[in-house]
Amino acid sequence: MEQIYNMTHRLIDSIKQSDYYRDYQECLKALKKKKDVYERFNQFRRQYYALTKDGQENFSEIEKLQQEYHALLVDTDVVEFMDAEDKVCAVMKDMYDTIAEGLEFDMDFMEG
Repeated sequence: MEQIYNMTHRLIDSIKQSDYYRDYQECLKALKKKKDVYERFNQFRRQYYALTKDGQENFSEIEKLQQEYHALLVDTDVVEFMDAEDKVCAVMKDMYDTIAEGLEFDMDFMEG
């Protein structure tokens, strides 16, 4: 188990040293400097998540929410943070997918 723990922490360190993650951290830091914008952005994210978490998106409600927060969503720091966050999430998804594809798990129960 210690071997897995060590490998996991080496992977975490590698991720933290990546340009994607460093950019994400810099954008988050810049956004947090604007306390009111950061709080409003988090409020938007909570509401957006609540509307989309069940997988059945209510597009009219999402559009209303985006209109309500339009000024916030065009703030340069918000846009840069969202872009950086998307990139980190995409990298993490690719990593998870690669790990899952590289390991042999019996998934036959998913068929038929």
